[in-house]
Amino acid sequence: MLETISISCPKCREQTDIAVSRGRRSGAAYTSCRRCGAHFIPMTQEDGRVLLIDGDTPLDPATENPNVLAVINFPVGKSGYRVLPPENLGIFDRGIPPPAPQRGPSDEELLTSTRVVFFDQILRRPDGSPRPPVIAAKVVGRRSLWLAQLGEALTARYAAPPPLSFPPAIFISYRWGTPEANAWVAELAHNLKGRGYPVTFDRDEPETVDVPTLVSKIADCRYFIAVLDAGYAQRLGGAGNQSMEDGWVFDEHQTALTLSNHGQLRIVGFLRSGPYVPMEFEKAEPGHPGNTVDVRTAEQLALVLDDVFPPIEDAPSEETALRARALLGESYEHLIARRFPEAYAAAEELSALLPGVIDGLAQKIRVTLQAGWAREGLAATVEALALAPRSRELLLAAGTFAQAAGNAPVAVRYLASMLEMYGRQKEEPDVAIAHHALGSSLDDLDQVYPALAHLELAREADPANCELLVTLGFVYRRANEPERAVECFEAGLAHDANHPGLLLNLTTALIECGRFADARRMFERFAGAAPDHPQLPELREVVAGLREGERIQLVAVVRTAPDARWIRCSTCKARVPLDSENEMFCARCGSVLSRTMSACPCCTHDGFVLFLPEMTIQCPYCRAGRLSIAES
Repeated sequence: MLETISISCPKCREQTDIAVSRGRRSGAAYTSCRRCGAHFIPMTQEDGRVLLIDGDTPLDPATENPNVLAVINFPVGKSGYRVLPPENLGIFDRGIPPPAPQRGPSDEELLTSTRVVFFDQILRRPDGSPRPPVIAAKVVGRRSLWLAQLGEALTARYAAPPPLSFPPAIFISYRWGTPEANAWVAELAHNLKGRGYPVTFDRDEPETVDVPTLVSKIADCRYFIAVLDAGYAQRLGGAGNQSMEDGWVFDEHQTALTLSNHGQLRIVGFLRSGPYVPMEFEKAEPGHPGNTVDVRTAEQLALVLDDVFPPIEDAPSEETALRARALLGESYEHLIARRFPEAYAAAEELSALLPGVIDGLAQKIRVTLQAGWAREGLAATVEALALAPRSRELLLAAGTFAQAAGNAPVAVRYLASMLEMYGRQKEEPDVAIAHHALGSSLDDLDQVYPALAHLELAREADPANCELLVTLGFVYRRANEPERAVECFEAGLAHDANHPGLLLNLTTALIECGRFADARRMFERFAGAAPDHPQLPELREVVAGLREGERIQLVAVVRTAPDARWIRCSTCKARVPLDSENEMFCARCGSVLSRTMSACPCCTHDGFVLFLPEMTIQCPYCRAGRLSIAES
């Protein structure tokens, strides 16, 4: 993964921005000083350091001691730890009204039936009314009842507006122990509150606390502090523990882990005592951030708190916070009722009330997403990215807003940045969405084969997406490969036999293949499925004028040089031509460009991948395979 950082250039000594690798990777990347133009090859070491190798001196792969000009060490805090805040704001999944409660069986059916009952049916009767917990517990047990209640509480919390992000709220998870151990946790909670952080701590709850509701409050926190000791380890398992004990500590951690995996929460382990950490926790070490810090002495705790949770300055007053929450709720009420101008106005007032805080901007983005206001959404997202530049959901939103607004270069810049940071997580739906949108935008910039590489990655992740198959097939038509386009459209029709876009494009692709009889049959099918389609009259005229033996091209084709070198990836379906020895790939978006360029014209990045046949080069599309010259 390449990331732009500020350094002092080893050659001209001026302050500059360059692109360097933050992940562990092999191969050659290419970057340059933006002041003097000096070229460098950054190589990441196992301990996290980055070596800047002289890129103006020919690099011999067999050289034992390349010309290392500088060594970059990424900063950590005074305690040796570096904890980043969570950056998922719940733009796409918070505040969505939940579906109606799942209707369950009657009490009699539940008590006497042997059929399987799902968790969301335990709590409700056939009319949707709540079932007395004592009845459900008789059938499924107290533990399963609690888990069902926790699921319902989390659903309700997600349906409500998200919490304010500043100051960030903290949930403290711990296993009750000795009076001394409990007092240590209470003092930690008191210390964090004194620093200005809202803290959820069970000792602050009423004596008759509803445990599922308490645990669901994790969804309204930005940090989850797990106080690690022998008792906590017994609940999670790990080194020194061959078994786990059931309990709410386990459920708290599993809830936090789910939120952490979606970028909405940061888990931090505080190792209070014991020689080892439980499962899912790793100690921070040089070159590896981990998620666990050692606080076994008062001095270590003080150092960690100052680094990770420094005192909050300029926190809003309680009156301002109350008004902010009211505006957020008001905006959500308007949004649910689809009163978009009113929802946007409340979000704008929230932004003005809390300048420099992302919540108002995030709500403006939610409103513009629902309203389909691409330009307003892009403006709000760009402003939000200034506060959270690594947010994957903001980068995705900015890219898709820009694409909808018809601004392909801006779309490419944000989508490629998102994939550069998070594209290895291929199983995540937003990665497929980003590849789809990036491929479409690159096609708008005539980068047809890089576009196909991204679109094929999107197809691999979401093979039944008909809209994606329309885009992929259309770009194959642009690459003058109508036979491949036909395969894409036919695959889509297997999932949706009457999809107008697929029928339209399949008709035109068949025409471009010279299969006129098939095209006429497909046109009749298209006309029957979409009689009011605006392109139907024009296509009818084309079909009526078909003459056997003609070669017809209905889209603008981007052609390659006859002697181009075709470069393939060992892992993905990337197949990209290089028309001359002077061409290379942009390391961020994968565009093909000349070595004479100092920055990519598509995404403005200045990191490049040089294709050298004698070296293994990382694929800039999937970031997993290696590039090589195709035999055919």
